Amino acid sequence: MSRPDTAESEMATARAAWNGTPPDWVQALAAEADRTSLREAGHKIGMSYTSVWEVIRARYRAGTGRVEARVRAALMRGAVACPILGEISAADCLGHQNAPYRGANPVSIRLFGECPRCPHSSRKRSA
Repeated sequence: MSRPDTAESEMATARAAWNGTPPDWVQALAAEADRTSLREAGHKIGMSYTSVWEVIRARYRAGTGRVEARVRAALMRGAVACPILGEISAADCLGHQNAPYRGANPVSIRLFGECPRCPHSSRKRSA
């Protein structure tokens, strides 16, 4: 895909913005943006084009923990051992963590209760 608005690669931009060594997850995000586009990379991690642009350029003002978790889950393809479902992708794990309560599905009820206590959880729900 041609990107006439950028003269250099997103990876080169990330290296310059992060003083030569961006974190591995920023490198994965920049590589995805180079392979596809900023917009498509954002779509894959469930965030906006603007957020991806800002993260790659080290200008993202909010905490990057949530972005890092999304990049690791969607682009770095790790697997986790879910205490309810067994081995699942990190992207599925993150999806279950962020899912609303669904009282009609017994598995969803168990996940809603267990996710906050799970060592893989990026969100802790209050008791």
